[in-house]
Amino acid sequence: MSANAIRTLTLFLFLPLAFGQPTQERVFHFQPSDTTQDVQEIATAIRGIGDISDLSIDTGQRILTLRGTAGQVGLSEWLFPALDNANGQGQDSSPKEYRISLSGDDVVAIFHVKNATTLLQLQDIASAVRPTAGIRRLFIYNALRAVVARGTPAQIALAGWLFLRMDKPAVRAGETQSESSDQDEYRNPAGGDDVTRVFYLRSTPTVQDFQELVTLIRTITEIWLAFTYSAPRAFVVRGPADQIALAEWLSNQLDRPADRGPDTALHEYKMAARRDDVVRVFYLDPSEAVTVFHDRAAEMSAKIHLRLALTYNRQRAVAVRGTANEIAWADQLLKAK
Repeated sequence: MSANAIRTLTLFLFLPLAFGQPTQERVFHFQPSDTTQDVQEIATAIRGIGDISDLSIDTGQRILTLRGTAGQVGLSEWLFPALDNANGQGQDSSPKEYRISLSGDDVVAIFHVKNATTLLQLQDIASAVRPTAGIRRLFIYNALRAVVARGTPAQIALAGWLFLRMDKPAVRAGETQSESSDQDEYRNPAGGDDVTRVFYLRSTPTVQDFQELVTLIRTITEIWLAFTYSAPRAFVVRGPADQIALAEWLSNQLDRPADRGPDTALHEYKMAARRDDVVRVFYLDPSEAVTVFHDRAAEMSAKIHLRLALTYNRQRAVAVRGTANEIAWADQLLKAK
């Protein structure tokens, strides 16, 4: 027999193992207390996380039926009881993991978000974690305030850190968040210039203030991965270390009480990697009307054609980024008024 014929026969013999894995059927029974929404959310999570196309639910009989490979069935046998447990009575809220294999995006984890009091808050934190960690498959089960995610070990590790850091109580009137610390920074264990940081913008009493300040920081730093969770005023960013350092500086400069007097101090930051790349924050008259403040900032920006210029109403602050000469010209224009 020729070598080509042997290779063809070998490929033929292994085809059933590679492409013809036998399927199994499983039937799961939901708890009597489960609502129709609970049933649908659990089924959606199992179908999406397990890549199971042959799955159906009977809401009348309260059963879920699926057919899949041994790996898919094994995953569903772990995931179904973890979610369908009488709405969390006696549930351990610590993260749980299931490893499908030792490679690829084959780690499944369940995270419990303890401080999310509404579905919108649960969706907000999940919407921040998913793109920051680079996770494609992530599903919410509202009854347990649970998030089910599947990804690589590195993605799941980052997601776990983010849920731990961002799952804070909502800000209430008169309250402020604690100071950010080194615990709010995550560096990629594989090395490289990849940093994730969570900031708490504690002096933003309204969601509008919070979103306005986040927009300023995200734009001036030119960070692409930046997401918010408004309830605790959490702002998560991921990028090179120099961008994260600038974000920290801007946060410290602008996230402070608004009841201040005139500020004429120099608030300037020079980017180490670029010789002529300067960021400065100007504080204008805090008693100035918002319309007048915006007109002054717009006039300055139009005359100089700055690379970046953004305003923050609560502080009557203008953050600009450009060359040293452009920043000096902006200083002259703003002081001339």
